[in-house]
Amino acid sequence: AIIGGGFAGLTLANTLGRHYRVTIFEANPPDPQGIYLGDIHVPSARHILKRLKLHDDAPSYIARDACLQLLRRNVAPRYQCRIVAMDEHRYLHSTTMASYGPYDYVVACDGVLTRYRNADTFLIGDARWCQDVWWDFGMTRIRRGADTAMQDGYELGQYLLRRIGSDASFVHEKYSAERIVERATRRRWMMRVAMIVIACMIQRVYSYDNARFG
Repeated sequence: AIIGGGFAGLTLANTLGRHYRVTIFEANPPDPQGIYLGDIHVPSARHILKRLKLHDDAPSYIARDACLQLLRRNVAPRYQCRIVAMDEHRYLHSTTMASYGPYDYVVACDGVLTRYRNADTFLIGDARWCQDVWWDFGMTRIRRGADTAMQDGYELGQYLLRRIGSDASFVHEKYSAERIVERATRRRWMMRVAMIVIACMIQRVYSYDNARFG
């Protein structure tokens, strides 16, 4: 099951569609103004569309609305179906008291306010970027464009396809462990860069004081 029908969720559904039975839950109606965040900035969207065989002749630049239409070609999200809870057996519960499932995997890509960060779910799109780069509330992903969300969906889809037949809990634990290592590595590099910048600033102030007071 995929919670969220934006760029990340639609790309993931198209990646898995031939091998998994995928259900997308989207709380909003199709294409409300301003719901799906991010423009197509770099050519990676074109390459993903080609890999998914959605557009063999996609131009180097493709408008966001045209891209969404291509991603919806082979999938049918459940629009206006807001998921509010998931139990330990991966049943999903909506605001209408309906229940869906159980599912082998649940992927949350429903934005920066997702409530599934601590649950047994995969996070992609804004839900992931808000966790990995927590101080900017997902703005890094939005500035980089919808290409990044599409890349998230495609990479997770390929990851799951390589593990067809594996135990779902094991796959999720392994993926979570890899993401923890990835985040820790990124933070170490950021700390090193910050320390270098601080050291350079201190050195500059020290050199200025020596030059000023002789």
